[in-house]
Amino acid sequence: MVTGAAPGPGLHAEGIVVRYGGGRHTATTAVDDVTLDVAPGEIVVLLGASGSGKSSLLRGIAGLEPLASGRIRWGAEDLTEVPVHRRGFGVMFQDGQLFPHRDVGGNVAYGLAHLPRAERERRVLQVLDLVGMAGFERRAIATLSGGQAQRVALARSLAPSPRLLMLDEPLSALDRALREHLAGVLRTTLRSTGTTALYVTHDQDEAFAVADRVAVMEAGRVSQIDTPEGLWTHPASRAVAAFLGYGPFLTADDARALGWRQEIPAGMTLALAPGGLVATDSRDDAGARVRIVDQVVHRGHVSIGVTLPGGVRASARSPRRVAGATVGVRLDPASCVLVPA
Repeated sequence: MVTGAAPGPGLHAEGIVVRYGGGRHTATTAVDDVTLDVAPGEIVVLLGASGSGKSSLLRGIAGLEPLASGRIRWGAEDLTEVPVHRRGFGVMFQDGQLFPHRDVGGNVAYGLAHLPRAERERRVLQVLDLVGMAGFERRAIATLSGGQAQRVALARSLAPSPRLLMLDEPLSALDRALREHLAGVLRTTLRSTGTTALYVTHDQDEAFAVADRVAVMEAGRVSQIDTPEGLWTHPASRAVAAFLGYGPFLTADDARALGWRQEIPAGMTLALAPGGLVATDSRDDAGARVRIVDQVVHRGHVSIGVTLPGGVRASARSPRRVAGATVGVRLDPASCVLVPA
């Protein structure tokens, strides 16, 4: 069980268990005793690989999946048995689920039927402007690009001013460049409106761009929750570090052979971030001469596959291809962290 901020106003989900199929002893446990808090105005991202339980946790909190056990509270209000439509939560899915028979304005106004017409129209224009879609209220849904459609879906989710907005892989169907751009738009929009949000993604860059805190999920549990900066600089386990892209993991002897001069305590290993191993032409630069396995050209740099002195495979970053069968490499201390072995 991992807990975030202290319980209080905002979301408090305690001891959440979600199971699918069969009875208690034959069902698959998708979420296994998770406790999570989201403070008012905070954006918490659930990050994990496919099957880690992140979407099941979101759906359980939303009320879209029955809980095997656990409680859902908003402040002092217990919502565990409250129907989905009465929780005051909004949900935005990957495909946006826009209504093709309604124009953009009609989609955004969908959750505003309780408002007088003039107020409803003002709110539609307000949230469309907020997401950069001013002037699109009469456009047909079929004429929108993928990015525009997701902005409309976001506007529709924000229009009723939900006390918690839940977003399940909202950008995963878009190409990377558009995804990176809209991640910034999403964070700016959520922060400017003071929206409390629970956001699901498998993409580390997207999570770090959007979140105030990131909860890494593995096998139905929260392995670690921290700010993006804290998560990157202090991964709590080898599994979390590997998921974030660290690797390889070096013993003290392997690290020393590559020029590492700091102590590596017993029970710890040195994890290399991407770019943590640097190719060098200087014979005076501390490090080792290693055998080249392959070289892959990227935009702006070359990844040189090498075999380290201890036999571990790694990738060294270089500004250009290297001629010959060997290359000098050294560790970049700023791109290495200590994690439990």
